[in-house]
Amino acid sequence: MASKVMIIEDEPSNDQPRRTSPRHYRIGGYVINNDAATKWGSQLRGVELRPVRDSASIRKAVLQKTYPLGVNFRQVGEVPDVHWMLITQCEKFDGYKDMDPAEIPQFEPSEKDILAEMLINEAGMLSNHDIHTDDYGMPFITLQLFQFDYYP
Repeated sequence: MASKVMIIEDEPSNDQPRRTSPRHYRIGGYVINNDAATKWGSQLRGVELRPVRDSASIRKAVLQKTYPLGVNFRQVGEVPDVHWMLITQCEKFDGYKDMDPAEIPQFEPSEKDILAEMLINEAGMLSNHDIHTDDYGMPFITLQLFQFDYYP
């Protein structure tokens, strides 16, 4: 009677994170909190939208504004209905959940970021409460995209 044996090579030490949850893309752009995104979607739709229940309507309203300029808009993060992001850059990346942020290559702001900033200003989202910033106070952020196998 044969038995199955699994051999794991290069087992990470306890001080290194396991590469168990892959992250296939890194994205760059502007993270917007849920309240600000809901307010923006409501302004564009002309009706009051609710943060969780109307997330599809929020996305559709904002995408109608951003997509013609080449800027994507979607929810990001490990927990749904928390943050949105104006995505100005994306590329394939061999990352994993909880990897050291210092190991994630950072994008340089591009021409699309000028358009995204114009959209942010036009929507009235200028406070630090609406737009998240990096460690240096800059609004442009590079993130790993969670477990999607397609281009965002």
